[in-house]
Amino acid sequence: MRNYATLVTCLLGFTIAMAPTSNAYAMRGACRDDAKSLCADVQRGDRGAMHQCLMEHQDQLSDACVARIEQGRQRAQACQADVESLCPDLAEGDRRGVHRCLMENESTLSDSCRAVFENRGHGRGSHSKGS
Repeated sequence: MRNYATLVTCLLGFTIAMAPTSNAYAMRGACRDDAKSLCADVQRGDRGAMHQCLMEHQDQLSDACVARIEQGRQRAQACQADVESLCPDLAEGDRRGVHRCLMENESTLSDSCRAVFENRGHGRGSHSKGS
């Protein structure tokens, strides 16, 4: 079984990956300055490495970045049991696979995980919305 830290990291990546474009920009905006100053050596676009770097410097992060990361942790925690039970064979760190697996199993998700999808605009009925 995957250890808790790895699972949380994967789930945090999943919440960022599933974010609508405006929220993805907000995540980058909330942590942009922190990333530039603390993680300048991380290759651009490598979200996993960037997240790891930010976690290594968490005591130096801005309040806005800490708040955004905490929001992601709460979302990840809401879906943790669903990922463990519905997607046990996914490769470690496969956030797109996690997202796909949860979407394929949307009808059996826990209420807390389903709320994450609905609040992020990924529920089945949301795909036809013109937002």
